[in-house]
Amino acid sequence: GAPGGGARPSRPGAPVQAVASTGEPWTIIPLPQSSLVYARDGSLIGEIGREWRTNVAIATLPAYLPNAFVAVEDQRFYAHKGVDVVGIAGAIKDNLLGSSRGASTITQQLVGNMHPDLINRRDISLSRKLREQRAALEMERHYSKAQILEAYLNQINFGHGWYGVETAARHYFGKGAAQLTLAEAATLAALPKSPVQYDPARYPDRARNRRDAILDLMVRQKMVGAAEADAAKRAPVRTVPNGGMSASAPYFVASCERSRSSTVPATRMWPAMRSVSPVPANRGRPPRTRSTRALAPFVRMFAARQRRCGPSSTGSGGRWVR
Repeated sequence: GAPGGGARPSRPGAPVQAVASTGEPWTIIPLPQSSLVYARDGSLIGEIGREWRTNVAIATLPAYLPNAFVAVEDQRFYAHKGVDVVGIAGAIKDNLLGSSRGASTITQQLVGNMHPDLINRRDISLSRKLREQRAALEMERHYSKAQILEAYLNQINFGHGWYGVETAARHYFGKGAAQLTLAEAATLAALPKSPVQYDPARYPDRARNRRDAILDLMVRQKMVGAAEADAAKRAPVRTVPNGGMSASAPYFVASCERSRSSTVPATRMWPAMRSVSPVPANRGRPPRTRSTRALAPFVRMFAARQRRCGPSSTGSGGRWVR
């Protein structure tokens, strides 16, 4: 489970039903996002969704954040066309010498993780590997490197049911991904290998050791300077308490989820925001969008039981305020 006592009515981390595939394993498909539940003071008290995720545009992130993932997961990402032939040759050599390692590129990882119904990454057969490589090559023909890397950063499982760098930054460090330091970015980049083993909340020493190794990789690949990396290494590994939740409010979050479930058809995923903006200071009435009109009946129902409960508006729902 997640550290702390944040409300988790939808049990992120439990077996998750795969996102419906488009039928082509090379396509980048929309990722499900969660709805955020806020207290009156604007602090986060819960999320609703099978996967806790808020997508973020790569253009809003500091360069060292995506670079940290490239450095450790796929150092020739910008040179290959989906399949790293040099990496495959090195992996074969290492395997022959008794040191096993993989050679999947970021593109290959994205193909398998985004389309588990078509490319099962638990399947270690050669046929699966060849299908994955073909799909990765095709993906690179249709999408730019920035599009692929952005989808990858939003798709990664960081443990605890937290998906994508924005949600991981929020729950591990209490801030948005755009505000992460170099040390925090490298700490997150340690997690794809094993979200459990390198969990910075549970195993800060392990997380620090892998973070420092990633910083060394970034220096060797000329992504950051040696002095900058040394300064980041001196930073302690600190995570926020309670998984970034200001308070435990399971009953309120569960009430929001039950009302959402009774209003939204079971076959349709609850719409979530493309981006999350701060709670407006004036807390004025939101625009009457289609989403807020649909929510109005049960917002009125909650108002009778809570001092304030209703969706703020960004045009697509996905935000509750208590």
